Amino acid sequence: ARFMELRQLRCFSAVAEMGSFSRAAVELGLSQPALSKQIRALEEDLGVALLIRDGRGARLTAAGDELFRRFSAIEEQLAAARAAARRVGGAGRAISIGVTSSLGPLFQADLIRRIERATGQTEIRLVEGYSRQLQGWLHSGRIDVALMYGSKEDNTGEILAVVEEDLFLVTAPGHTLAVRSEVAFNDLGLAELLSLDQPSRVREMLEVEAMRRGIGLRFGHLIDSIGAIKVIVAGGAAAAVLPFAAVEREVREGRLVATAITDPVLQLDLAIVVSKRAGVARETVAVAREIEAMITERLASNQWLGSRSKPVGPVARPAS
Repeated sequence: ARFMELRQLRCFSAVAEMGSFSRAAVELGLSQPALSKQIRALEEDLGVALLIRDGRGARLTAAGDELFRRFSAIEEQLAAARAAARRVGGAGRAISIGVTSSLGPLFQADLIRRIERATGQTEIRLVEGYSRQLQGWLHSGRIDVALMYGSKEDNTGEILAVVEEDLFLVTAPGHTLAVRSEVAFNDLGLAELLSLDQPSRVREMLEVEAMRRGIGLRFGHLIDSIGAIKVIVAGGAAAAVLPFAAVEREVREGRLVATAITDPVLQLDLAIVVSKRAGVARETVAVAREIEAMITERLASNQWLGSRSKPVGPVARPAS
């Protein structure tokens, strides 16, 4: 029998993290057939099935879940070893920041400029992804700081700050529901809703509430890009449910309308999470604090409607 290859394990881990062969292939820079070949070889080596394809992507078997958990722990140890070696050797490195795709390019550009100006950190690596991806990247050591939804503090990441965001119905200015000052949840059934083509916290929230109320929602195309969703919505053909931060620029320019959803108000928690791998480096905490300060200023100026700070636990302590 052959030994498992690291590249096979990393291919498997990427699919497990993202729940999709197509997104994992893009992330790894592989074709889907090449990625599938690596997964098949790993399954043949082990003699067990690790992943099952379904209509929404890919899910882990029991054996796959066990391997994913154990390999994630190994990846964490490798990342910690790399970080420790670089720290002892005095090697500088870029601070890697992962940002949820609901925070647009203007926010990301402003963030980089602010960090450069405030901390003198000249090397910043900014990557955009969905929250599930960011969680995996934080755990594997690919990123040092993450702005993401649905985070839970654990032994590899510490939540530094949380912003509670209301969700809005986003439409074109001429849409039937755009003239209302607010929209009741039951009225969401009047619009065709676009959804992200990935495990989406917003869609799951909508479906759970609709089921509880016994009403039907009409979901249209599955689109793997918030930017594309905003362009289609602006054309007037459909609507979407998003936090205000995702459409801040378009609303202020009059290209989209964000209407508050009531009865009930739907909310997400956007967390700033720092990696605790090999201790929290001082420069990492400094960068995370600048992110927190920038968001605090936006909340105070009411740039993000329906958003507010939420109390969290103790502050991360930098490694000495």
